[in-house]
Amino acid sequence: MVEVEVQGKDSFSSVTPAGVNLENTSNEKLGQESKAHYPQKESQPLNCPECGSLGPFDKAGTRQTAEGLTLQRYYCKDCNLRFSEPNPFKLSRTNSDHQLSAILQDKAKKLEPQQKTDVVAISRNQTHRTQIQGEIVDFMWYLKKQGKFSDATIKTRVKLLRYLSEKSGVNLHDPEAVRTILAINEKWSNGYKQNFVSAYDSFAEMLRIPWEPPYYETKKSLPFVPLEKEVDALVAGCSKKVGTCVLALKETGFRIGELWQCKWTDLDEENFTLKCVAEKHGNPRQAKISSRLMARLLMLPKTNDYIFGNGNLNAFRWKYDRQKNALAIKLQNPRLKQIRFHSLRHFKATREYAITRNILYVKELLGHRNINSTLVYTHLVPVDDDAEAYHHATAKDAKEAGELIEQCWQYVVTTPQGIMLFRKAKKRNE
Repeated sequence: MVEVEVQGKDSFSSVTPAGVNLENTSNEKLGQESKAHYPQKESQPLNCPECGSLGPFDKAGTRQTAEGLTLQRYYCKDCNLRFSEPNPFKLSRTNSDHQLSAILQDKAKKLEPQQKTDVVAISRNQTHRTQIQGEIVDFMWYLKKQGKFSDATIKTRVKLLRYLSEKSGVNLHDPEAVRTILAINEKWSNGYKQNFVSAYDSFAEMLRIPWEPPYYETKKSLPFVPLEKEVDALVAGCSKKVGTCVLALKETGFRIGELWQCKWTDLDEENFTLKCVAEKHGNPRQAKISSRLMARLLMLPKTNDYIFGNGNLNAFRWKYDRQKNALAIKLQNPRLKQIRFHSLRHFKATREYAITRNILYVKELLGHRNINSTLVYTHLVPVDDDAEAYHHATAKDAKEAGELIEQCWQYVVTTPQGIMLFRKAKKRNE
């Protein structure tokens, strides 16, 4: 048996129809026909595919393509994206599949009946894969039109379906195959498997494929909360933009996606406040910020309407992880590697609850819809016997403070965010 290799955007490792003799159907001849279907593109000036910048770019290593080429990788300073130089053999996946099918069909006409059947079967395989890819694109718009999923959720579900189809080789039209691949992957956590179930459940609903989704119970655990000195080390040790982002998340408790969408018009320089539009159907919020953070925000370049530029967030996460890991090695503190952007939200919530002992205030601060999402932070704050002897309340302005004083509440302190704290002793039977 001899192998036939066909080059395209995706590497089809080997197409080996049974009984095909490559002495008559040589690689060179097939390669000549492939080139007729794969015309090379004219060279174009290098620019960033994310922000359109024309450079200059920093070199960031190389990568090997399926065609055996070595392409230079570049790093865009404007949007933090890593990208490769154009591939002269690169085609869209859909065109690649159709072109390969055309080549195989043409070869099938010149083969014996048994050989023709084998080659046509390969061609149908490629056509089926093209159909699945088209259905995944339709699935993306299906979720978009429903209006109840965020862009991040849609992107994640599409990515999971493509992983099942392309990496795991699962036929998405076969629900039993999906259940099987989830069952045999023991290294996947239950939470990760449940994400696949949610994605395929929506896909099956779109195509009206009957299936019974398996249930994987997610094990609950307490979130990791960094120490304040560790967060301050990240602020000081990271680059200007990354450090400012870390400081903003520490002081506001925003999600990274919420902070990423903040505009310059959301920043109030007189009152030192920053507003955000909530994610996950939460409540919009306004947070008090320090003069230090205000000064750092105003030093960022004003390239567009967004404070942090609204570039590629995944590239920014990669940049933060690289700087964070390097700092962890430098300071000999492996805990720094565990600090994700969302860990800073846990830090803010835990600290505010430790100060105020007011879970409703923390719920409003985080924009939670359900109090159960906030109650987890009560388990992260050590029990203070003196604090447990008092009721605690907060006031945002003089009017609320006056009402508390009339009810015999005792003023304690005002936080840096301008929140006034009050307490009142509990009765013996409480």
